[in-house]
Amino acid sequence: MIENHEKPIGYALLSFTYSNEAGGMGILIEEVQIDSAYRGGGYGSKLFSFLEQEYPTVKRFRLEVDVNNIKAIDLYIRLGYKIFDYVQMVKEVSCDLFCSKLALLDGKRGSFLGKITFFKIRELE
Repeated sequence: MIENHEKPIGYALLSFTYSNEAGGMGILIEEVQIDSAYRGGGYGSKLFSFLEQEYPTVKRFRLEVDVNNIKAIDLYIRLGYKIFDYVQMVKEVSCDLFCSKLALLDGKRGSFLGKITFFKIRELE
């Protein structure tokens, strides 16, 4: 949560992963949203500074940005981010099959992540 005088003005959504390419833990900054009234007020820079201080052992921070969001791109470049020469690809998957199989799992197996891991292992057997 990003706050101004204890008032929520935005948020960041992070995913933590291990990257062979980077040689260690990585953080994917999935979303950054700051209320339009507060954009340009240094909150984005403060967020990224906080992340680097909070996670000093992370090998790579990674994010995606809309090509038309020039202000955000300028900020990220100023903060040291570089543009990858990767092509981003996705495959949208219907939740119907996945969620119905997930619902069949024993609810006593732990966290949601634990259930997903169990599901994947069971499907490979």
